[in-house]
Amino acid sequence: ESRALIPFPPGPHEEAPAATIFTEQGGECFLMDPAGTVTRYETKSWTAVGAAMKHPRLDSAYEFAAAASDDGKWLATFDDAGENGPKGQLQLWDARTSKALGMPLSNTNGFTARFLRESDRVLVLPARGEATVRALPSMKVLYRIPAHDEIDGPRVEVSPNEKLLLAWGSDKVLTVHDTDTGKALAASPAKATIMQVLMAPDSSACFVVYDNSAFPAEGYQDYYVARLTLPDLTVSATHRSLEYARGTALSPNGRRLLLLEGGDDAERLVIVDAVTLQPVHKAETVTAH
Repeated sequence: ESRALIPFPPGPHEEAPAATIFTEQGGECFLMDPAGTVTRYETKSWTAVGAAMKHPRLDSAYEFAAAASDDGKWLATFDDAGENGPKGQLQLWDARTSKALGMPLSNTNGFTARFLRESDRVLVLPARGEATVRALPSMKVLYRIPAHDEIDGPRVEVSPNEKLLLAWGSDKVLTVHDTDTGKALAASPAKATIMQVLMAPDSSACFVVYDNSAFPAEGYQDYYVARLTLPDLTVSATHRSLEYARGTALSPNGRRLLLLEGGDDAERLVIVDAVTLQPVHKAETVTAH
């Protein structure tokens, strides 16, 4: 049964998606249309609340996205300028008043953003350069997270209890930071490329997927999953796969890790214990037709 019909204007590109963000309690919803404008709705009658917030797009803007704090107090709009080097924009908003928090930030290849639940702070992740944690509404930089690459910005995950930030990049080093101060607490250098980082739901550990393949074109794959304790980043268990690692997921209770291995013509599902990383179930190989 339809509750509401909300028309969207077309975006600058045919594949530009719309974004839907619900607040934690579900009472409000932010809808970003493909052209980059966000409207706040209350979800009982789907009535628009306040003025629309139009992302300050540049002519080079490629695709728009948005993030909102769980309580619906703050909103971020940002864009991806593609891989050719043009500028992208990020604008922070007071979502209750639909007012922009100062001028937009501008950076090569754009931004993403994530709000921290425990305080009025936002993690700003640029495509190039250092990441920052900023206070709201002042936009004051509380601390910076160094890049792990000479060009690209760091990739960052936040622990579920929001006490730790994990950052990594092409330098193959994983670092853990205190979210209050930004202080680096530990580092774990590796000789393999970090592909993915998953956080245990109790924030006691993280799971890092490494690609150590030296001759993938010849069909030789070498992937590892390591369980590292937090915050010291001590390796407590490892799992090795000589098949292509297509994807990894952690169960909501943190007890099982799901690994999808193999190429396009033969995939298999491996389920391992999240503490020991030993297989508890291995599905039959599925051959593509």
